[in-house]
Amino acid sequence: MVADKPREMKPARVSPARLAAYEALFAIEKRDAFAQDVIAKTIDESKLSAQDKAFATRLVLGVVSTKGALDMMLDKCLKSPKDVKANVRCALRIPIYEMIYLDKQTHAAVDQGVELVGYVAPKARGLANFALRKIAQVKPSFPFGDPDADIDVLALKEGFPAWLAAFFVSTFKWDRAREFMAAANEPAPIYIALNSLKTDEADFLAQADKAGISLKRARINGYEVDGCFELADRKAAASRFILSGIEAGKICISDAAAQLVANITVRAAVASFAHANSVERTDSSLQHCAERLSMLELCAGRATKTILLQSDADRLFGTQILDFTSLDNVGFKVKLLAERAKQYGIHIKDAICADATKLASLFPNRTFDCVFLDAPCTGLGTLRRHPEIRWRIEPSSITDAAALDSMLLASAASVVADGGILVYATCTVTPQENEQAVLSFLKTDLGRHFKIVPIGSILDNGVGDNASRGQLPYLRTFTTEGSPDSHFCCVLKRLSD
Repeated sequence: MVADKPREMKPARVSPARLAAYEALFAIEKRDAFAQDVIAKTIDESKLSAQDKAFATRLVLGVVSTKGALDMMLDKCLKSPKDVKANVRCALRIPIYEMIYLDKQTHAAVDQGVELVGYVAPKARGLANFALRKIAQVKPSFPFGDPDADIDVLALKEGFPAWLAAFFVSTFKWDRAREFMAAANEPAPIYIALNSLKTDEADFLAQADKAGISLKRARINGYEVDGCFELADRKAAASRFILSGIEAGKICISDAAAQLVANITVRAAVASFAHANSVERTDSSLQHCAERLSMLELCAGRATKTILLQSDADRLFGTQILDFTSLDNVGFKVKLLAERAKQYGIHIKDAICADATKLASLFPNRTFDCVFLDAPCTGLGTLRRHPEIRWRIEPSSITDAAALDSMLLASAASVVADGGILVYATCTVTPQENEQAVLSFLKTDLGRHFKIVPIGSILDNGVGDNASRGQLPYLRTFTTEGSPDSHFCCVLKRLSD
């Protein structure tokens, strides 16, 4: 239980950014909340300057990311680490993070750290001064070994649990694992998705230029992602222009890889429907196909993919998918989906709160031309955006997620029409939840009725301007510095009986 901080104290010499970071970290610790949700409600809505907001956000995400490693460093410097109250420990993590992982000047970090602890718990100032000066002394030796030879040292250097670092090394090999973990500690790029239902691309870009917002078209694996732009300056996400665009439903914030998954799904759905119905590929006929096909979105969550799917349908084919059913097993998310759909002008025929592992009984007399499964997963591809994941999961989390995904895949496949498609997507990097899940499904009695459709052939509309890309069975993005998040996507086509 986190003790309340003394309300009568004033922040004294604590910098506004550090104080705001502590308040956010205190809330995360107390409520076991998600960092981004707390940042949005505290730091983003504060009266801090743009520079202080950026620094406070960096501190919160960084401390949450490296929490276990910070505690390990602190505990080594104390005789009785269990006696340190939770709120004091929460405050001490900030200067330790600054010294070890941001490489801030030791004197400034120690001074501000002591002031912050003094604000939180005046009687703990001496403890803070002792602990932080001791950490400053050992800082030159960090990470206390060779990260190229010792997994425990590598884990400490990058601020990861040792078991997870070992998993990445065994999965990706050493250099690639190091690259992935290092990138996971850097701020994520910010991408926007243009909602074609509410804004014209050329007009939006002209307005952005007038507002001084620099946008860069996003590309993944050589493919330009329709309607997706990266903010050249991350701080622009807090600008009046971007915030008003979100409020008006003209844009939403979504990683480029997630946007590409939605784009692939819509392209595959329309192409498959056209082929199954022997439709000639003209603009008007494809528009007719998009209007007529039926789509079921599973694990819809907060509706971001719903917005992307229908916006892409309109952008690519001039219409939304009229027979569009969205499903999630959490009631408040279904309600939020309906609210966001209204905000963005998105058409949903049905929004259902139900268990996606029981689709055959939920839809006993119907099938869908496209079933999109945005599978729940460990989320290890989104560590930059969800830093708490690395310390909240354990080895069994991977096997548990893979087992659930197997059930969801089988359930989703049971309601795919003959000649229809099943799109399976995750935002993780574990083979167990990605390609192994697909290959295991294909070996089942139901799975034998499906085949993989190469992602490249979908992106190239079946004509292929890049032969090697056309042979790739999956979409797999991998987090590196400045890249989109790690996502996986596989398109499966049901063979006609």
